[in-house]
Parts: sequence; structure tokens; C-alpha cells
Amino acid sequence: MISVIIPCYNSAEFLHRAVDSVIAQTYGNWELILVNNNSKDDTQKVIEKYVQQYPDKIIGVNELAPGSAAARNFGLKLAKGEWLQFLDADDELKPNRFELLVNIDVVHENDIITTAYNYIEDGVVKNANAAHYDEDIWLRLISSQLGRTSAVLWRKQAVIAAGGWDTDKTSSQEYNLIFKMLKNGARLTSFADRTVNIYATANSISRSVDKTKRLKIVDNYIQLRENIRAYLREVGQLTKKRQEAIDSLIFDNSIQYFDLAPLKMFIKSIACKSIGLKHRLKCYKAALSQLKS
Repeated sequence: MISVIIPCYNSAEFLHRAVDSVIAQTYGNWELILVNNNSKDDTQKVIEKYVQQYPDKIIGVNELAPGSAAARNFGLKLAKGEWLQFLDADDELKPNRFELLVNIDVVHENDIITTAYNYIEDGVVKNANAAHYDEDIWLRLISSQLGRTSAVLWRKQAVIAAGGWDTDKTSSQEYNLIFKMLKNGARLTSFADRTVNIYATANSISRSVDKTKRLKIVDNYIQLRENIRAYLREVGQLTKKRQEAIDSLIFDNSIQYFDLAPLKMFIKSIACKSIGLKHRLKCYKAALSQLKS
């Protein structure tokens, strides 16, 4: 069985799209757990409607602790399936997603199944993401090439063994969980099939114009890379290529958001010793342009 868990926060406008995409699956052995997370709109009414229509397949619960991570963890406690599909309330699955994945033998030899996805903004497919098949999974983790929350199928016991979702993370949540699972010995495989549509919505944290929230996103992003570097160094697997990738990403993100917290970001950026002078100058120039604009 696949347990689908959807955190719902003020999602009445688009929740039907996500739920209908689960109901439309050609593979029928699934359950759906809708977790209302302090919604102020009509989300609860939408949830109740679906529970009444599909009482044997859909349940609705409430989680008062704020945040999607807390809602996912609550759903995790109730899940009966061997596999988990954490689906964001504004995304949707293609009808053949579950049937396609459960019928691939190699899927059952792994714990984290990442797939490609379509990214849709204002009704337009901005990029048709393809799965990356670099044999170095750590490089893919470092460079955020392991998909998005809704585009991953998770083995429940492996998620539980890693401690579930960290509720103190407001961004980079799926990559933090994958990091914990990989450290714990989880196995990962990827497929290029685009079986998920991920929508950019106005209230998405990644589209926030609030400087405090944007800075937190960057901090989470950089901190995860620093944690990965520390772990790889500890286990003797910090190769030159991985070190350079981490340094480059920390540097680029530090400079990209130079206008948010100049001193803090500047200190982080100059600490990345493997960055070439030409690349440094290019990024510093971009940072100065941001400050002047």
C-alpha cells in the first residue's frame, strides 16, 4: 500500500487538484491522509467533503503544531502503507505514477525513489525537470538534483528510522530528510518519468519577497551543505569534487543574497577557499549591482 499524506494549510482553493489526482491513480492500493494544519479558510470543509465521499480511502485529521513538517509527521504516525507519498496541497500526480513505480523491480530494492517533474508557474511549464543520473548521489544531494517533496516516493520504515521530518526547518526540508536517511544507510534510485506537476503558488516560501524569510531560506540551504561537508569529512568521503561543489554553492548563494545580510554573507563567502578568483570577482560584481539597485 501507498500512504499519501497531504499537509493542508489554507488550501481550499486548490486542494481538490491534489486529492483528485490521487483518486485518479490507476493503481488502487492507496490511502489518503489529509492533515489540516490550522487553516483559516474553507480547507476543513473540502476535507470533510472528500472523507464523506471516500470513507474507506480518505481520512481527515488535524495537527495544531504549525508547519508542513509537523503535519507530515502526524500523517506518518497514522500511515499503514509500506510506501509514503508526501504530496503538497498545491501539486498533483499523473494518473499512472503509482502503477509505474510499483511495477519496477529496482524500486523495491531502494528506500528513496526520486522522479522528474514538471514545474508550472502561472499556468506555464517553466522547465520540464529531468532526473539526474550522476552516479555520485552525494553530489546530487549537494546540488539539489534529487527532486522535490512531491516527486519522491519514500519507504516508511526508512523515514521512521531517520527520525522523520525536522520541524525546525522551514525550507530545504526534503533534502534535510534525504541527508538523514542516506547517513542512516538508505538506498536511493531515480527515474526520468515526469509523473508529478509541481505548481508555484503565491504563498510558496521559495517565492517570498520578505527579506527575513528569504534570508532564512539561504541560511537553511547553506547550513545543510555545511552539515553534509562535516559528515563526509568525518567518514573520510569528502572528495575534492564534493568539496568544490559545496564551496561553490555556498559562495553563490551567499553572494546572491548579499543585500539581505552583507557582513554575515560576506564572511561565509570568503570562507570558501576552493573558489577561483575569476568566479569570485564575477559574483562580487553582481552583489554590488544588487546593493546599488
